[in-house]
Amino acid sequence: MAKPFFPEPVKLFVGLIIFEPEKNLSSVLSRLSSEFGEVEKLSSVIPFDFTNYYEHEMGNPLWRLWVSFKELFDYGELATVCTSEGLSR
Repeated sequence: MAKPFFPEPVKLFVGLIIFEPEKNLSSVLSRLSSEFGEVEKLSSVIPFDFTNYYEHEMGNPLWRLWVSFKELFDYGELATVCTSEGLSR
């Protein structure tokens, strides 16, 4: 008989596509920090110019960056985070 196991906590990182990071990044990081804790690392902001798929909804030009958080994350909650409508806007 199989034994149930509980996954160990994991490092949470978030990929962001953002319009006007000089105006919006601070508020986005504040929302993410309130949800997931202190930001550990923040990547460089680079142009997101691989596709124009998001431009109609989000504007142009778009920028890409990655954020990781200090606290480890409960893997079982990942599906909830991925579908959180409040964090996708």
